[in-house]
Amino acid sequence: AAAIVFFLISGLALSAGIGGGGLYVPLLMVMLGFPVHEATAVSQACLAGGASSALIYNLRQRHPQGHKPMIDYDLVLIMGPNLLLGAMA
Repeated sequence: AAAIVFFLISGLALSAGIGGGGLYVPLLMVMLGFPVHEATAVSQACLAGGASSALIYNLRQRHPQGHKPMIDYDLVLIMGPNLLLGAMA
């Protein structure tokens, strides 16, 4: 039962674009009895899996107007390093 609920919540969260970390941790703690630090770690692994699958999907998509890729690589080059610096600070 927990796997079905987890799958449904994951699908809804990822389709809404919110990732689902705030939903995974309580679900893991309440339904599966995980301690907080383990639930957080498993949640991060689930988020990494969801982000990886979204990246693979979006790499294949094209922008609706024109023949550009869906991902704006110029923006990635600007934001990526700054996000990494902010995460390490």
